[in-house]
Amino acid sequence: MKANEIARRRVLVGAAAISLGGFAPSAAAQQSAQELGLPRPMAYGPIHGDMLSRISNALGRTVLDSKEGIFKLIDLLEKDVFVSKEDSELLKKLVDIILNSDSVAAMAREIESIYKAVTSKTADVAAAIISIARNSVENIERLGGRSDVKKAIYIVSSDVTGALTGAAACSKLPRVFAVIGALAGAVAGSGNAAFGSSKK
Repeated sequence: MKANEIARRRVLVGAAAISLGGFAPSAAAQQSAQELGLPRPMAYGPIHGDMLSRISNALGRTVLDSKEGIFKLIDLLEKDVFVSKEDSELLKKLVDIILNSDSVAAMAREIESIYKAVTSKTADVAAAIISIARNSVENIERLGGRSDVKKAIYIVSSDVTGALTGAAACSKLPRVFAVIGALAGAVAGSGNAAFGSSKK
């Protein structure tokens, strides 16, 4: 399979994960789309296409599951003002830590230092993605995955890539949904990496 086709399929996984109702509080879930400031349900088809095209255009021929591809997603979030320049640099540092770790323990320590650097000035989207990365590596340690650093890098980077894709795909929704999109995208990315048939 060609690299750009793999990238497009990964984008589809992240964008398809934005099933917002599953993460909304029950009271909010009972409200109409209009009351929540959302588009009409029948408008989601064209919006879905627009979201995918926008992310695909930002990636160009870059594979999503790569450092360059992930950085392009972070740049897209910065362009959409979902994250500040400072948050963008923090997220890129997070990605570098994940991709360059030589042990799961080292990855956990470095991610924890990033997590502790989050302040009240950190945008909600950036804080959510950092929290997701921290939980991802904690789950790997809890489930006894310390010995396989390559698998850990694959799972944690898939979680973060899914979260970034989910957040970026929410550009046409009210800004608060970018955080929910990040969570939904991370769940899809984690499920694909941990339980999918294609393992790295």
